[in-house]
Amino acid sequence: MGRTIGHQGYVGAQMIAKALEAVKGNIENQETFLAALRRVEVDAPRGKVKLDAFQNPIHTIYIFKVEKRGGVLQNVPIASYPNTSQFWKWTPEQFMAMPGYAGMKGKWAK
Repeated sequence: MGRTIGHQGYVGAQMIAKALEAVKGNIENQETFLAALRRVEVDAPRGKVKLDAFQNPIHTIYIFKVEKRGGVLQNVPIASYPNTSQFWKWTPEQFMAMPGYAGMKGKWAK
């Protein structure tokens, strides 16, 4: 888990740095900076990362299984799903129309 959190901080810092570079350090205009941040794509340790229209990451999702190799338990990748958003294979509209989600609207999500 520690590697994941470290990875997220590293990727977030890369994205902020690229957005700052795009606006030449001028962060006084918040909308311009946020627009630059939304356009950023970085090569992260686990693949390309960019943001969707809701500012959530689009990246490769890996599925691992634990195997003992050389007497040590290791995470071994068994599948990957590139360019995966928070909605996975659905559009935002399809996802939010799913049973269960619609009933939660206004309770924890808008």
